[in-house]
Amino acid sequence: MLYVMKINFNFLKISCIIIISLFIATNISFADPQVAITGTVNPTKANFPLSISVSPSQSEYNQNSVITYTINYGNTFGGSSLSNFTIVANWSKDNPVNSSVDILDYIDNSATKAYANTPAVVDLNNKQITWTISNFPANTTNQSVSFQLKTNSNYKDPSLVQFSVSAHIINSYITTPDVSITQNYSYLSALPTPTPVLLTPTPSPVQNDLIFNQINFVSVTDNSAAIDVITSKPTIITLYQGKSPNELTKTIETSQSSLLNHLVLNNLQSQTKYYVQLVAQSDSEEITSEIFTFQTAQNSTPPSVQKYSLLGISNNIITSSNSLVKSNSPLIEATQNIPLAVRFNISSTSNIKSVLLKVINSNILGASTQKSNLYDAAEVENMIEVEPGVFTAKIKSSLPAGSYFLNVTIIDKSGNIQEISLGKLIILSPLKVIDKNTLSPIEGARIFLYKYSTTFKKYLSLTSYSDLISINNPVETKRDGTTSLVLPPGLYKASISDLNYKDQIVYFKISTGKGDGYPTVLMQNQPVSVQTSALYYGGIIRDFIISQKDLFIQAANSYRIFNLVTNFSLSLFILLAILSLLIRAKIHFPYIHYFIFYHFSNSLRIKQHAISAGKIIDENGNPIKQAEIYLLNARRTVMRHTRSNDKGLYYVANFVAPITLVVKEGYEPFNEPGIFSSITLKKSNKPLVSNIGKHLLEITLGGSFEFLLIYSISLEIAFVAIFGFLQTFPYLIISLLTVLLWISYVRYWHEV
Repeated sequence: MLYVMKINFNFLKISCIIIISLFIATNISFADPQVAITGTVNPTKANFPLSISVSPSQSEYNQNSVITYTINYGNTFGGSSLSNFTIVANWSKDNPVNSSVDILDYIDNSATKAYANTPAVVDLNNKQITWTISNFPANTTNQSVSFQLKTNSNYKDPSLVQFSVSAHIINSYITTPDVSITQNYSYLSALPTPTPVLLTPTPSPVQNDLIFNQINFVSVTDNSAAIDVITSKPTIITLYQGKSPNELTKTIETSQSSLLNHLVLNNLQSQTKYYVQLVAQSDSEEITSEIFTFQTAQNSTPPSVQKYSLLGISNNIITSSNSLVKSNSPLIEATQNIPLAVRFNISSTSNIKSVLLKVINSNILGASTQKSNLYDAAEVENMIEVEPGVFTAKIKSSLPAGSYFLNVTIIDKSGNIQEISLGKLIILSPLKVIDKNTLSPIEGARIFLYKYSTTFKKYLSLTSYSDLISINNPVETKRDGTTSLVLPPGLYKASISDLNYKDQIVYFKISTGKGDGYPTVLMQNQPVSVQTSALYYGGIIRDFIISQKDLFIQAANSYRIFNLVTNFSLSLFILLAILSLLIRAKIHFPYIHYFIFYHFSNSLRIKQHAISAGKIIDENGNPIKQAEIYLLNARRTVMRHTRSNDKGLYYVANFVAPITLVVKEGYEPFNEPGIFSSITLKKSNKPLVSNIGKHLLEITLGGSFEFLLIYSISLEIAFVAIFGFLQTFPYLIISLLTVLLWISYVRYWHEV
């Protein structure tokens, strides 16, 4: 059996060899013994060279620097062409540490086209540009794209901060690592002035080309998006939209030409990427924008600002209109170059990602065609959340006087982007004093201010108003002739004086009306003389007297002052009533607490041993007043001390095993161990000294006790109707305790 199986196995081996030999013989020529084998090798990142360069190349950039970034790319892979070859540039790392302020702004239409005229797609919300080449051939190198960014002046900290711009490649095989370039930024509070060069002046060419000044996605929600488009000339805007950059359809066309066009896309799908392109057409020109992209938010409620929450504070003065009246159009007034704090509330902050304040020129519709940016270079410090839902930012604006909008951009974690109008900002030129003849500024001119009172129908000094008490009045002009005055809306009068000029009185109105604001005062020069000096310094004294008089007038009509004065008067009468009782009882002030404690204990029938009472009498049983009573310890150290009153009574705190020493002028000293309820002193021949004036005062004030007590209680009952029972209750309690003290004292006096 094993032999048969072995023969069969060998037969199979021989058969296989014969079949393989026949196959080789029919497919391979012996004249060419080489065999070709093919296979697929995937590219690596080394097959996609990528670099980024910058121009100008500097160690440090300041605000308003235009920087050009160039990305060099290629494909060294020797295989077939690559489809959807994408270059991505990103500048999202432009926020300083612990700050949401952007340092870089994209310059519209600065991105060049990639291979095969592939347009750039700009995502302003994510700070990203993409170029997607539909068919990128193999072994194609030395290709490049470029774009421009501009440093802004949003971040005001002078310290050096870093920002970076990166790029990478995405294709069907690989995503390359980021190639980045890191640069330094610092804010200069005063940019250097270039050295003037004397040249033959030539007329500057006027730029008449139609350009996009700015394209801004002001709002993105789960079903809508809003875009602001600003052009250098009035234009009609056509918007093309789609879900692919290659399939855009006409969606919106504005009806009339305008410098600023606000476009709204509705009925969008949530969490969907959209592409838009804009065409601007003037009377004679037409331009097309880059392709922009954005992604709608998740299904959610976009963030909002609480109504009436806007508040402006400058120099400790509230300058917002809705601080007094709830206005649908809140208004904040500021004075040029004076810091302003802006405060507002956001309804819900649990999902907030970033908050950024913007100052917008409200006169953009009448702006010059050279204007390149809707947002002015106002100095806005980083927005800070001072408490949950409450945000504040500081603004120091060097903008010219005029009208501006305050907008806040809020981005949440759901993808909502909301640019919300907080209100209007009016920047006023400061009050300025100049020489009438030379127009040069006057330094040190004295300005005394009055505000019109609608209550008294006349002008009162600023010291008369509790909400203006923090304003220095008078104020002096600075070197440039201006002041740092910040006044709330109202009618004002200013008295301006200087030793070398004639006095001036001007009237002005702080409001949003045309022509309203701080005046520029022209002063007429005059020679200095004894008369002018007397008038100048007399005016200073006069202003002081007026301010004090107005202060008293205002105080007389102030409920708070009336409340303070009445409470003080009531307290004074109660204090005088208690004082008169103590004087009548001949209790010296250092021993008042012994007197009060003893009699309250007796009145309330409280048994106590802490206080002892005694009486000092002479040999005939007559009371001795003003006797000095000392309680000594075994070492003859004085432990307690008091005096007797007109009835010979005294009150003193006890201690263990005392020695009683009594001393009185004209009597022999008493010196015995123990505490005595009655002590008799023997007379001596020493003369007595009396004080008639003091005696008369004691008789007068002591005899007025009943009157003062009754008058105090009457006032308290009357004040219940004015201030209420709760506010008057403490005074009533004190008066009641005074009555109990008086009753106890009278009863004890009759007993002894």
